[in-house]
Amino acid sequence: MSVHTDDHQSFQDEAKRETALLVAVSRAIEASPIKHLGTREEAVRAILGKLQASHTLRVGDRAWVAAFTHDGQPADFGKLVTASMLLDKNIGDPSSIAAAVKAGTIELGSRDELTTPAQKVEFVKKFGLAAWERLPAHRVAPVGNFDDLTAAQLKTLPLSVKVKLTETQISNALRRK
Repeated sequence: MSVHTDDHQSFQDEAKRETALLVAVSRAIEASPIKHLGTREEAVRAILGKLQASHTLRVGDRAWVAAFTHDGQPADFGKLVTASMLLDKNIGDPSSIAAAVKAGTIELGSRDELTTPAQKVEFVKKFGLAAWERLPAHRVAPVGNFDDLTAAQLKTLPLSVKVKLTETQISNALRRK
């Protein structure tokens, strides 16, 4: 004898939620000044994984997605998608990053975002050698509260930031997945 349960409903609801998240990331990629490398599906899934590790994503009615930091503060979903492409060389297209920096649609975040010697010389002429030397070699994600770090976020921090963390902050981060 078979017993009817509603387990399939929750499975179906979760599948709808996952689809809404994938579509929202895809839309945000389309609106971003940064283009992706590889196929759109690969980029969407990679970005969604990063966002789910660092933020709480809520799907509302009409499949709109809202992002929140782990302490409950709202975050701009589109900016998070663009930041994910900027911070991961395997997702963001370097030539589109350089073009967006040159066009002024995004701020220069690191030296490696200028891809040609001519762009680098132009930057030094415009802003000076001291400004060039202050730029990090690679773009680094901003981290606000170190007490709420997850293990995934801890791995992405540069060594210069990791050495400033307390033993408690590191051990708490390693417990959070």
